[in-house]
Amino acid sequence: MWKKILQNDITLLLLLTGAVIFLLKFVTPLLGPLLLSCIFLAGFGPSMGFVQRHFRIKRQYSAVLYLLIVLGILLALFWILSYWLVGNIPMWAKELKELQGNLTEWMEQLGMLCKRWFGIHPEYLEQILQEGLANAMQSLEEKMVPGVVDNSVRFAKVLACMGGFWITFFIAVILLAKDYDRAVNFLLDKEKCHVILNILCGVIRYIVTFLKSQLIILSLISLLCMVVLSLFHVSQGIAFGLLAGVLDALPFIGTGIVLVPLSLSGFLTGAYGKGAGCLVLYVACILLRELLEPKLLGKQMGVSPVLMLMSLYAGIQLFGVVGILKGPLGFVVIWQAFLSLKNEREKEGKKDPEKPESPRFS
Repeated sequence: MWKKILQNDITLLLLLTGAVIFLLKFVTPLLGPLLLSCIFLAGFGPSMGFVQRHFRIKRQYSAVLYLLIVLGILLALFWILSYWLVGNIPMWAKELKELQGNLTEWMEQLGMLCKRWFGIHPEYLEQILQEGLANAMQSLEEKMVPGVVDNSVRFAKVLACMGGFWITFFIAVILLAKDYDRAVNFLLDKEKCHVILNILCGVIRYIVTFLKSQLIILSLISLLCMVVLSLFHVSQGIAFGLLAGVLDALPFIGTGIVLVPLSLSGFLTGAYGKGAGCLVLYVACILLRELLEPKLLGKQMGVSPVLMLMSLYAGIQLFGVVGILKGPLGFVVIWQAFLSLKNEREKEGKKDPEKPESPRFS
């Protein structure tokens, strides 16, 4: 009965979809470090074998070396970004003072317009603004202490969870690297495990494709931002453009954290062209990512961009912001599992002897 159910492609797809959603929603939060370590070893496994054969370094030691290299690259990028941010704090403080002065002048002009059009005296408007600001500060102070305490405890829990995740990942990589050859040979010897290998290869191929597509999008958005910000004579436009492109690759941040403040600064300082240009640039970056990401992923994976876009939307609906990664990844797992099971089913069908025709009675 189970084989008959799996003979239907639609039923097979529905079962795989349910299994993958359950896996991504309930299993991956529990086994995240282990799964990530498996993907890490599967991606770097061949190069670790090369190092082991030619330099006589055991695989677990080469795994530690790869982890340290990746960590070193990330720390170097973080240090460069931090150094640039800290080095520009005096200049930004100076621009903030100028912005404050322009904001005061803008408020005075607004008061004069209110007096001319609505008969409201600027002193009355200033009094209302000061009272509103005082009430807001008082409310903020009342909520500050308990909010800081609650957020500190929550932040400490998040840091502890993240630390436990990465420590477990580090240990899992070392332990699995030690038995990497044995595990791969076991999967290769068992014919029924070939489906798992095909799925794993598909996931690794998707991750590599995803990183390549993100690098292409990051480069294009960075180049666009650097050119446009330089044309509008934004101070350190090249650095801000590069920063906007890098932040755009992060699903939780995006280019808005750079371009929106630049746009507001332009409007408040009277540089309306710069403000409008940064705002239009922000919209253009959003549209560019939305158009390129499904197309690049779908083209390199051999899947329709519409399906990749739908998987992205479904992932966001099911898993929230993390669905930007889990949606396409789940779709790849479903598709690879479906193709692998379908191929296995066709092989078994070819192996079966031809059934004799049932006798007919005239």
